[in-house]
Amino acid sequence: EATRRSPDWHQRDDPVQLVADERATAVSTIEASRGDVQQTDYYKLASTEAQERAMNQINVRLIQLEHQTSIAELRLAAANFASVVVPRLLQELASVPRPATTGPVDFVNSGGDIAVEIGDNPDAKAAKPTPEFVSITKLPVHGGKTVLASTSDVDEYVEALRAVLTAAVQEGKRITR
Repeated sequence: EATRRSPDWHQRDDPVQLVADERATAVSTIEASRGDVQQTDYYKLASTEAQERAMNQINVRLIQLEHQTSIAELRLAAANFASVVVPRLLQELASVPRPATTGPVDFVNSGGDIAVEIGDNPDAKAAKPTPEFVSITKLPVHGGKTVLASTSDVDEYVEALRAVLTAAVQEGKRITR
């Protein structure tokens, strides 16, 4: 008996198309992360030079994807970008000296850990230590069941996750997703 295939079977089985689709997914993931980085106060308050350095690092990653032909490597590149590169970029942006600002600074919206000059006195700074950035994927969650099959399982896991996230923030870490 002959196997029936849909009219687009050749597109799904075409290795070149599969790689192209995976590349598009990886590029989309990295582009979304670029937007997320650009929306942070760490990026917005960084010098133009620091912003350009961060964007150049992202552009290099995107160019590397153009030449990648392995689906596994494309997937790894996207996952690595979110779990390793984004926290490192934010760490670098948070570590650079800030240009002088005018007017009051809203530390609630800035995350409260960005050093800025106060008023007209460049020597007076509201400085806090540079926070450590860590991907949420790097924080181990112990507790709760391995398989979540009920709402109580979900509640138990969420409580364990909340405890891990809270502890990390209390240690001065900033968590990326």
